[in-house]
Amino acid sequence: MDCSYPLILLHRCSSCHQWEVGLPLASCTFLRGDNINRLNFHQTSAKLKSGRKDEEPVLNHFHFPVSLGTILVSWNAQGLLDRIEWSEGRLAIYCPVKLPQPISELIDQIRGFFYQGEPLAVVPWDLIDQSDWSDFQKEVYRTIAKIPHGETRTYGWVARRLNNSAASRAVGQALKRNPLPILIPCHRILSDNHSIGGFMGIKDPSQPELQLKRKLLELEERYQSPVFSFLTQDARLVHSCW
Repeated sequence: MDCSYPLILLHRCSSCHQWEVGLPLASCTFLRGDNINRLNFHQTSAKLKSGRKDEEPVLNHFHFPVSLGTILVSWNAQGLLDRIEWSEGRLAIYCPVKLPQPISELIDQIRGFFYQGEPLAVVPWDLIDQSDWSDFQKEVYRTIAKIPHGETRTYGWVARRLNNSAASRAVGQALKRNPLPILIPCHRILSDNHSIGGFMGIKDPSQPELQLKRKLLELEERYQSPVFSFLTQDARLVHSCW
């Protein structure tokens, strides 16, 4: 199946254990269960330094597989993180290109979260491009970033924390525009009646984004209260050997 955009694929080097990104591919297939899906990211492009095949591509984004699909992370010309996107498709083909160490560390954290429900580190605000965020967005994102792992809050709770109890709808709009889901945990925000609410701009509960939101909350809940806690260490060892 031909994809609409070139694709960048990721793996860990067996010798140095650093994350490496593959070269752009003209086409690729994505498998989810018995279905073949097309990855549909809007900002999926890569530029080569030259036409020579032996030179590494200059990248400002990459994809990598997680337990529930595929994550895309991108950064700006200054190296600041500016977007995280998710697709339910999966990747399979790899070629090596080095990644910066901070990006490698972020990947490890996100993978640990998806595979084991492990808490992410404190949001690295100084490494994030916030130039397009309004002051209100900044307040909302910093507020929800303080919600403990495995807990949820409501839009109304966020509004009250901002000293504006009438701002629930505005909070929802800010979360709809959240460019860094997972890292800035808008999945922990529920509707004021404690229903699932929206996620990544989607409100239809039958859509993959809302199914992902439920699964992320379940991941965090299982991490907080594992059914067989004595298996946790073994599971993490398996993950570390991926």
